[in-house]
Amino acid sequence: MVFVVNLNPAVDRICKLDELRPGEVNRLTYARNIAGGKGVNVASVLAKNGTEVAISGFLGGHNGRFIAEAVRNRGIYDAFVMTQANTRCNTNIIAQDNTVTEVLEAGEPVSEAELAAFMEVYEKQTERAKVVVLSGSLPKGVPADIYQRLITIAKKKQCITILDSAGEALKRGILGKPDYIKPNLAELCELVGLAEKTEEAVYEACMQLQAQGVSNVIVSMSEAGLRALTKRAYFLAGVPKITVKNTVACGDCVVAAMAMGCEYGWNEEECLRKAAAMSAANATTEENGDMPQEVIDKLLGEIKLEIRK
Repeated sequence: MVFVVNLNPAVDRICKLDELRPGEVNRLTYARNIAGGKGVNVASVLAKNGTEVAISGFLGGHNGRFIAEAVRNRGIYDAFVMTQANTRCNTNIIAQDNTVTEVLEAGEPVSEAELAAFMEVYEKQTERAKVVVLSGSLPKGVPADIYQRLITIAKKKQCITILDSAGEALKRGILGKPDYIKPNLAELCELVGLAEKTEEAVYEACMQLQAQGVSNVIVSMSEAGLRALTKRAYFLAGVPKITVKNTVACGDCVVAAMAMGCEYGWNEEECLRKAAAMSAANATTEENGDMPQEVIDKLLGEIKLEIRK
């Protein structure tokens, strides 16, 4: 079973317009609310692919009930902790040229009692999980070292740990020595103070993180595909040119593929090919995590995987 932690989920409001004009009146051509948050996206992809998955974090108010219902309808086990505060709402504005502008809320504070309730749920769920995914930002009231603490607990129970966050949460989280991290290029640069973005610089950054105790570093590089440093080799996974409609949740698809690889024992090559194909397939659709299997199958045959020992 895969246990996903999404401490700061959100209702994602997907909006479309012809052109985003700052400082002017903008009229939407489409608007829809969906259950979102990085971990919710990961869990949804896992459930869609037949993987047993549970999810926990904090939900509250009308927005929280909306997400909880959507999660259950997707076949995900709901282990969320309910809070007094209403769950946040993020807005993704997609223009006709497919550029995406994200407006993100920080999330309301979590109380000490709510955090303690989550820790009880976490202890219980990690007893039966093989893989633990820690995904997304932290709400107010949650300590910056929470991911480090959660990784330490999971590793004591022999769980494989995957961390996908940013900023201080990621920086503190890697002190727990997770088995996998998945920064994008910007997050990698911030994490290690990377000034250049050359292939050699990315490789050196991955080596630096591995020296700090992170076993596997997977870097999502947008249209350039994925870069992955494992204990065995350094991989470059290139993706074919596609028509991009929506980049939201592409990284979450990579995390879901990594979790499935750990759950089912895929080898590294298979795992990275599927991660790259699923991420690219997600970008060809308008809804987060909606990856037509025929598109994935087609892209799998077109992924270029280079291995450097």
